[in-house]
Amino acid sequence: MSDIFSLVLNFIVNIFIEIIAIFIMIFSAIKNLIASKKVGKVNVDINQKIKYKKIINDNKKLKILFIVNIILLIIIIFLLVLFILKIQTEERFLIFTILIIMTIVCAINYYVSNKIFKEEIIIKALNEISPDLVYNHNKGISEADYRFADFEKYDRFKSEDLISGNILNNSFIISDVLTYNTENVYKHRGHYRKKVFSGAVAKVNLKKDIQSFIYIINNKLRLFDSKYKIIIDNESFNKKYNVYSDNEILTMRILTPAVTSLILDMETKTGVPFELKIYKNVIYFRFYTKNLFQLGLTANSSAKNLAYSLEIINCIQAIMKELLQIISDVEV
Repeated sequence: MSDIFSLVLNFIVNIFIEIIAIFIMIFSAIKNLIASKKVGKVNVDINQKIKYKKIINDNKKLKILFIVNIILLIIIIFLLVLFILKIQTEERFLIFTILIIMTIVCAINYYVSNKIFKEEIIIKALNEISPDLVYNHNKGISEADYRFADFEKYDRFKSEDLISGNILNNSFIISDVLTYNTENVYKHRGHYRKKVFSGAVAKVNLKKDIQSFIYIINNKLRLFDSKYKIIIDNESFNKKYNVYSDNEILTMRILTPAVTSLILDMETKTGVPFELKIYKNVIYFRFYTKNLFQLGLTANSSAKNLAYSLEIINCIQAIMKELLQIISDVEV
């Protein structure tokens, strides 16, 4: 009796392991769908979405790849169901082989679609905002620039999707950033990655050193040293943000009603928490969001992601422009 029980248990465990392996293989093909659902939680201008959807659909190669991608995913799901239902070893082996082939084809299709999306669609959309913006999906903000802000401690850094330009003749960059720590799980059993931060980071170089720091943090995020906390003369702003600085007078002069209003508007439009730090001669923005310019499963979800990413850039530029004008007139 115990032998039969062991045999059945072993069979169930093997099936469970194989199913997990299949889900891992198709993850790269469906992760964009999960990402696009996150964007659906925020407000995206419908007119902008329609405009970017037209840009995407005008690219015939990408339009065909989207259709192929959906067909492949339907086939993969169908084969996965068959794999679970079929008991015969021969049939399950055949289905498993086809699943692997379909997954590889789906991954290749996603890679090609993503390449077209980043190298053609995003560049065209950015040019409509400003011809001065330069995009390079293979580059990102440098680790030296990120470390200068001293946001957190980490031991691994990755950055991509770099956009560079100028705001009032001050250099401006924004890119996706991922930081994490590698920690040992068990002795002699390797390590795993523990994410510290994942999102978008923007940076503007000032032509003036304010010789202080001003740190604005969404109250949903971490706290800072309370001895530096400052209460701004804006009740709505204080309910959502904590402000810290080593120069209260300078902070009050820089965080004008116009600046705090723009920050509140940005949260309404983007729906994501963020940090703003002015440190010496640099301004930093850090968004706790998914990667910018994420390719979706369809033209519709990709257009929504694109509109969302460009809305963040527009908001950042508006706030940066206001801050730059104020700081240039402030005596330090």
